[in-house]
Amino acid sequence: MRALSTFVAVLTLAACAPRFGPGPAPSTGLYFFVSPNGQPFRFAGSSTTLLRPWFEAADADHDARMTRAEFTADAVRFFTEVDADHDGAATSPEVSAVRRARAPELETWISYAGAPSERRTPPRWNPQDGFVREQSNRPAPRIVVANLLHEREPVLASDADLNRLVTRAEYEAATADRFRRLDTNADGALVMGELEDMLARRTSTP
Repeated sequence: MRALSTFVAVLTLAACAPRFGPGPAPSTGLYFFVSPNGQPFRFAGSSTTLLRPWFEAADADHDARMTRAEFTADAVRFFTEVDADHDGAATSPEVSAVRRARAPELETWISYAGAPSERRTPPRWNPQDGFVREQSNRPAPRIVVANLLHEREPVLASDADLNRLVTRAEYEAATADRFRRLDTNADGALVMGELEDMLARRTSTP
C-alpha cells in the first residue's frame, strides 16, 4: 500500500491545469470533503464544518469517538451505495455516478481535469449558473477539496491488483489500513479534535 498523508487541495477554476497541494482555504467558494472511505460532502462558503457531517454520521453511538468497528461500518455502507448493480465490485462509472449525485461540481471538475497528460481548461463555475464557459474579468471562485489521506478517490485507490475493478475484499483491506494510519496514537478510536488538527497542520503549510 503506497504511503498516505493528509492534504488539502485548492483548485482554482481558471484557465489553467488544476493544482493539487496544500494551501490556505479561501473564505468563499465551494468546499468538498472526501471522507477516508470515499464519501464526498459538499459545502458552500465555509470550511469550518468539513469533518463534522461525516464524523457524526459514522459515530453511530454518538459518543464523540469513532471506533474501528464504526469506521468499518461506515465504509461498508458507502461501498454498498457505490456497488449499484450489487455484483460485489465497484467500478469507475459507479463511483462517478455517486459523486455526480452527491457533489456534481466536483464530478464535473474531475471529468474536465482528466489525467495530467490530458488536462483541458475547465469551465468556470458560479453560484447562479453552475459551470459555464463564458470568460470574465472577475476572479473565478475556488473549489477546495479536503481529504484526511492523500487519496483523491479512496474507492478506486483500493484497487490492489490494478484491474480497474475494486472488490469488497480489496476495499475492506484498504479500509483497515486507512484506520490504522488515521489512528496515530493507536488507541482504537478517532476523535474530532485529532482529525481537525490533521487538516489544520496541512492547511497551514506554505
